[in-house]
Amino acid sequence: MAVAAILVIGLFIPIFNQLSKPAEELDLTTLENHLSYQTNINQYDLISELDEDDLNKMGATIQLKDEIIEEHLSINSDLERLLSE
Repeated sequence: MAVAAILVIGLFIPIFNQLSKPAEELDLTTLENHLSYQTNINQYDLISELDEDDLNKMGATIQLKDEIIEEHLSINSDLERLLSE
């Protein structure tokens, strides 16, 4: 019986070690490439997954000046398309 118990413990140690290891985190570049090549994901799907913290982080890094926006709108002749988005 002792041999059977040692054999069972010996078989379950690798399984236990495999289950107890934390999953490797995805590289951000790999994740971005995966999302960009998926044809069934559009910008609205991605936007719907953003939460308040994500929006606050993005707002802190994006600083748009009124002059830049006006210049872009004056150069771009398709204002109706921009307004509908």
